[in-house]
Amino acid sequence: LAQDQLALARRHWEQRDGAENELFLCVKAYRQGLSYLETLNPKPDFAADLTQGLNEAEDLLAKRYDDLRFQVEQAENTGRMDDAARLLQRILRLIPDREDERHEAAQTRLLTLENLKKGGR
Repeated sequence: LAQDQLALARRHWEQRDGAENELFLCVKAYRQGLSYLETLNPKPDFAADLTQGLNEAEDLLAKRYDDLRFQVEQAENTGRMDDAARLLQRILRLIPDREDERHEAAQTRLLTLENLKKGGR
């Protein structure tokens, strides 16, 4: 099962520049693969590939999130609220897990922007 998750994670990694959620799915597959190996000792040879891949994917996901969040702040600071809303929607697609604090923060911010837009009309 862990090898299947490794293969799935690698497919998502190859497509990371396609759909915005591919990188998130990649991280999820790496984590699932590692969870299958938790009770195995000694670990199989490919366990290191899962760990290294997870670290790379998480780092890239964090970078993309930080870049988008910075762009959101720039858009808000320059009064481009429609651009900020579009960027927040990209964050929601980048990190589709509703329980992830980054998703929750983007969702809350987007709702705040929408309420401001409604109140400003």
